[in-house]
Formats: sequence, structure tokens, C-alpha cells
Amino acid sequence: MVKIGFIGTGLMGLPMAQRLLDAGHSVTAYNRTAAKLESLTGAANTQCSIATVSYASEAIAASECVILMLTNAQAIQETLLSDPSALHNRTVIQMSTIAPNESQSIRDQVVA
Repeated sequence: MVKIGFIGTGLMGLPMAQRLLDAGHSVTAYNRTAAKLESLTGAANTQCSIATVSYASEAIAASECVILMLTNAQAIQETLLSDPSALHNRTVIQMSTIAPNESQSIRDQVVA
């Protein structure tokens, strides 16, 4: 199974992260509001693990694949792109509801 970093565990992100755990993936989760991580603590089972971290960079470093479910493009800039070198050899899946041109700009920054 894949080690997944999940950034953004709000209304949409929390159930998605839970489904990944249920499917047997190991998840390292980060949310800018730490209280939104509490329901994931203890959600692991014998097939997977969950770790909650205080910094997005920790979730990225612990993962092969990073999934973003954030509020807006600015939130992505502040979390995912705060240290672009950390993205080396990582797959980034951008699922936030943002404009296509914002998503393309983020893609270009990740690739660079």
C-alpha cells in the first residue's frame, strides 16, 4: 500500500482520509486547524496506520503521495509550496476546489 500524506481534513477531506485508512493505506494527516485531526486519531486498524502531524512539511516528508483538500489556492501556497524541495519524487494530487488556472499554476510550481 501507498504511504499517503493528506493535507486538509475538513468536511470533504476527513471522510476521504478515513476511506484511505479503511482501504489499508498508511496516512499522515495535517490540517491547519489541529482540532479537525482529532477524529482520525485512533482510526488505524491492523492493516494501516494514521499519524497526525503539526506541519504540512511533516506529512509531505512521510509520504510517497500527497493529497490536497484545502480551502483555496492561497492555502495550497502556504502549505504545499512552503518548501518546494520537499516535493522531490512525490506525487501530488490536487483536489481542492480552485480555478483551473490556479491549479495549473500550482502544477507548474510543483514541477519546477
